[in-house]
Amino acid sequence: MSNKKRGQTSARKDSMVSDAIKRIAQDNISHNEWCKYASEKYKITIRRAEMLWSDAWREIRDKFAQDAEANLMQAVMRLDDLYKSATEQGGDWNTRANILRERHKLMGLGVERHEHKVETKLSFDFGEPEEK
Repeated sequence: MSNKKRGQTSARKDSMVSDAIKRIAQDNISHNEWCKYASEKYKITIRRAEMLWSDAWREIRDKFAQDAEANLMQAVMRLDDLYKSATEQGGDWNTRANILRERHKLMGLGVERHEHKVETKLSFDFGEPEEK
């Protein structure tokens, strides 16, 4: 296979994946609808359409993961700024502790306090005492 052919194939695949992403986002297309649509429009097999569907969803998940990470880092930086400001202005200890608690929650370091009460009642029945 020549490099030109390989590049064209890659570009065609990218175009079909982009089309799948667009249809998922705009038309809320289902898996079956996509497979039928793609097989007719692009003259590909159902199996190939399913592979493109998987690639499209992989890209969507990757994009959401990147966005979530960026949003998380922005929130942490805002809390860091808020903590610094509270410290510089002599904010009370409760305010600073709450800021740190929220930061730790966002970073997955926070541990919620849980209280568990278990009531247990034990009774033993050894029967009547034996006479000797």
